[in-house]
Amino acid sequence: MDIQWKKITFITALILTLFSFPSWAVEGQYPKQCKPGTEMMKQHYESMLKELGVTADQKQKLDAIMQESRIQAEPVRKCMWEKKQALMQYIFSSQATKEQALCKAKEITDTKYQLEEIFINGMFKAKCILTPEQQQKFIELHQKKMMKFEKYKR
Repeated sequence: MDIQWKKITFITALILTLFSFPSWAVEGQYPKQCKPGTEMMKQHYESMLKELGVTADQKQKLDAIMQESRIQAEPVRKCMWEKKQALMQYIFSSQATKEQALCKAKEITDTKYQLEEIFINGMFKAKCILTPEQQQKFIELHQKKMMKFEKYKR
């Protein structure tokens, strides 16, 4: 009876895990509101520029940097989601080993690092366009935004 109970518990936990895993992660998509280039993201960007008081010339340059970063990041982001999907499929395959799964997870981490490089490169380019006052205001706005999301930390 004890072994049967363990099987039932394991199967229940497995089913709950599979059904609670977000479908967008398995399908390699984003939730609509988080996808880069969505209206929500554009509104946030425009609002940030307005609060910083950028000039038309600065906005044009910043828009070009954002577009360049977006173009560079999209294939990397797509690759990362494909690797995440492959990892989940691999974990539940019959030939899966923990060591191989961890290697695949490292590949995902390396891909995330590539995204961070693109982001940081774009931020340094943007920094050159903003005045020192705008840079300080940007830091304040960013900290304010992060405080909003602090409640979602685990």
